[in-house]
Amino acid sequence: MNRKPSKQQEKILNKQGKFIVKACAGSGKTLTLSKKLANLIDNNTEPHKGIATLSFTNAAWKEIEKNLDKWNSGINYPNFIGTFDKFINKFIFYKYYYLLDEFNERPLLVGDLITPWRRKKHDKDYQQYFDGFSFDKDDNLIKTKKVDPFFKFVKNNINGSENGHYKNLKNMKKSIYKEGFVTQADINYFSLKLLEEFDFISENVANKFPIFLIDESQDTNDIKMSIMNIILSKDSIKGFIFIGDSNQAIYEWNGAKPELFGDLAEQYDTVNLNENWRSSQNICNLSSKLSGTQYNAVNDEVKDYPFIPIINGYDKPKENKSEFFKGLINDFLEICEEHDIELSEKI
Repeated sequence: MNRKPSKQQEKILNKQGKFIVKACAGSGKTLTLSKKLANLIDNNTEPHKGIATLSFTNAAWKEIEKNLDKWNSGINYPNFIGTFDKFINKFIFYKYYYLLDEFNERPLLVGDLITPWRRKKHDKDYQQYFDGFSFDKDDNLIKTKKVDPFFKFVKNNINGSENGHYKNLKNMKKSIYKEGFVTQADINYFSLKLLEEFDFISENVANKFPIFLIDESQDTNDIKMSIMNIILSKDSIKGFIFIGDSNQAIYEWNGAKPELFGDLAEQYDTVNLNENWRSSQNICNLSSKLSGTQYNAVNDEVKDYPFIPIINGYDKPKENKSEFFKGLINDFLEICEEHDIELSEKI
């Protein structure tokens, strides 16, 4: 770190075992996690056992990697850093997919986020929705992105029988699995099924990575949390850290459940990072009122800045969206000019 760690950050750096970190915006959580990882790598005495550092966004793990490169502390074998999906793909699904009856060959990952893929022979062809639906941990079909099918998506009819469209979707998914295609949501689903059926898989993963550092934990979902619960329950696990902030969840539209992170904080010892190194106390006071958690500004250069935050409401039915946001930007620029604030060219 460029500055001496705070007492709160020092507690994380020195603490061992299994615990949760609840970190507010601007608390330096990624920098602290980077230093924690560097220390763990430097002190690792087992040449074939590593630390797995996972995040739910590419930006987060790349920032950690950048910090370690700056400190000349490489993330080489046997350590792993990357997204949760990449970890699941590499160490669970593509290593053990052959144990599943659904696949005749190594499946190809498809979908809008990886490879453009869509098949549609006619308007009412169910195959066009292959990458828009998958399964939850209880084997129910769910939407995995915004799709507008030609039918009403329900599991059961009024009389309790399985809906015909729902059944056709399931059959379509299974038939395309046999052809050798999966989406990332499918991979996560099947990886959980593999862990539930074959105990040796989670044993192997836990033995390879006895320590896990999991950033942006507020963006996890049921399946991913279930995967981690199975792995982290193994005797080989020496420690883990879930770090996040439920108020910064951004993937609820894609099934993320911030309350899962909150549940962890009730089960394990928790360290709070409520010091904000980025904002003034006036901004922290507003954030505290909105979140119900007290945040404290600690950066001497900005903590006493007198500007009082302004809240602008947006009433969508009555406002022109484009004009509203143009006016909001102009108001922001005028405030910056009034307070002699220099804006980056990126803004």
